[in-house]
Amino acid sequence: KEQDRTHFAYKIVRRKPNSEMNAMDYYQTMMVHVLTRGNHYSYIDRVRSGVMDGQVRELIPLDPAETYPVRENGRLLYVTRVKRGLDPNAGYELRKLNPDNVLHVKGMGYDGLVGYDVLEFARNSLGLGMAAEEYGSRFFMNNAEPSVVIEVPGIMPDKSKNEFREMWNAMHSGLHNSHKMALLQNGAKLNGFSVTARQSQLLETREFELKSIANWLGIPFHKVGHDG
Repeated sequence: KEQDRTHFAYKIVRRKPNSEMNAMDYYQTMMVHVLTRGNHYSYIDRVRSGVMDGQVRELIPLDPAETYPVRENGRLLYVTRVKRGLDPNAGYELRKLNPDNVLHVKGMGYDGLVGYDVLEFARNSLGLGMAAEEYGSRFFMNNAEPSVVIEVPGIMPDKSKNEFREMWNAMHSGLHNSHKMALLQNGAKLNGFSVTARQSQLLETREFELKSIANWLGIPFHKVGHDG
């Protein structure tokens, strides 16, 4: 393969796809669209007159959530939803685009028209990964000791129980309160039980979700920070 540096579109795809983006910005945007939504659409703005008539002037990214292909009387068309004007209350309108003026990069799909919406199909995997991350944050915020049981002889009034629980949490929750001495009175006994991150399968869950996300995106594990 050889680069055709004399082609009229060379500078567009190599350096400046449009007046607002350089090539790196454009291809990053394209990749994000394909990896998350399964499709990237760019409007191909062409010269409409003169010697350069029909040649590509700019590639303008379209919102993949607002753009989709359709078949009208057996003919492929693209439809995109755009704002009517600068007025925030102006509303939106649908515009039909000729397929000759649309660059469509699609991921894996089932009808040949569009790629799967990765966020839609992977929502369970992504949701579990987010839940594991939040759980891990709470786990270590509690000094990796989720719970202790304080045994008190007799019956404590509800108000006293709540006050004691708040006092204990204020004194011993969080890493900055680690290893502080506890003072128990009136025959109270501390029965501790802790669950390590490995015992709770927290680490394994996080690693599994990294692998799952990499599989959804079709990329090697190390690309999402996994050392496998």
